[in-house]
Amino acid sequence: MIKERDTIKYLLYPNMEGHRVLRGCTSDLKRREEEHRVRYPAGTVEQVGHKSSRHNALKWVKQGTHNLAPV
Repeated sequence: MIKERDTIKYLLYPNMEGHRVLRGCTSDLKRREEEHRVRYPAGTVEQVGHKSSRHNALKWVKQGTHNLAPV
């Protein structure tokens, strides 16, 4: 069975000293970016790749940010 590709993977750059780049996934990138602005007003969100299945997007998020540099 082919899973629907309805989930966007993204990176959040908090633009705050000492904060790491964060991974996330959502079905609505614009809404999620607005939600992040509450905690990270200077932060930016960047889409990664194309939409994927929710399952694969969550696997990507769980891989973590161990290889992403601190801001």
